[in-house]
Amino acid sequence: MSPKIAHKIIHQFQDETASSKFLLTLRETGIIKLIEEGLTYKRIGEELNISVHTMHTQKKSISEKLQAKGRIGAIEKATRKGIL
Repeated sequence: MSPKIAHKIIHQFQDETASSKFLLTLRETGIIKLIEEGLTYKRIGEELNISVHTMHTQKKSISEKLQAKGRIGAIEKATRKGIL
């Protein structure tokens, strides 16, 4: 690989990582952290004073933004993107 191509790839990755931190709202970032801690959706809802339905809606939004499937996938993507 030429140095020019390597530089472009590294630069693109750095831009993606930096912007990923702002991908989720503060609420969504808090939720993904609670998911990482192992709390159930019901418990997270109680902690944040939101319904389980709202919690599922938030989780769906997080998964879509991170392009992840399931709790584990969301945690892995958030970790890779520097959110967690």
